[in-house]
Amino acid sequence: MNKVHNGDDMNLEKTNPWIVLAVLCGAVTLAGVDMTVLNVALPTLALKLNATTSEKLWMVNAYALIMAALLPGFGTLSDRIGHKKVLIIGMIIFGLSSLIAAFATSPSILIFSRGVLAIGAAMMVPTTLSIVRVVFTEDQDRAIAIGIWAAVWSGAAAIGPILGGILLEYFWWGSVFL
Repeated sequence: MNKVHNGDDMNLEKTNPWIVLAVLCGAVTLAGVDMTVLNVALPTLALKLNATTSEKLWMVNAYALIMAALLPGFGTLSDRIGHKKVLIIGMIIFGLSSLIAAFATSPSILIFSRGVLAIGAAMMVPTTLSIVRVVFTEDQDRAIAIGIWAAVWSGAAAIGPILGGILLEYFWWGSVFL
């Protein structure tokens, strides 16, 4: 396999890898939480947006379906054009679509924004793992970093419903996307 190293990844190699991992884990946490946070908010969302059963299913499932379909392609794209570039673009897409989801006024807008959120997440998740591979040059450190990355990804998905419940207790339904 051709290993592509362009300028943006070379700059990452000069940074403290543990700081880079902390930033990457922040991005993965957002994507992981968004996978499950809507499960708790769905009854409130359905009521406020007057959603049909079909719309409720799409609100929940659009994110996972689109993200899963795009993960391999965006992983390959980041290897070709640069991990840092794809990560930053993914984070911007994720952030903007989170704002749209938080202030959605109809089920259609929420479903659309969840789909766009999935595009941002599909850019972020494989790219963060690729960056871990680049910045951790020692095998033992790389193994530990990948373990931390996987634990954060899994933990974020697990904590999503808990976080959603807390946010719904004190804020409005759109807060689960912010």
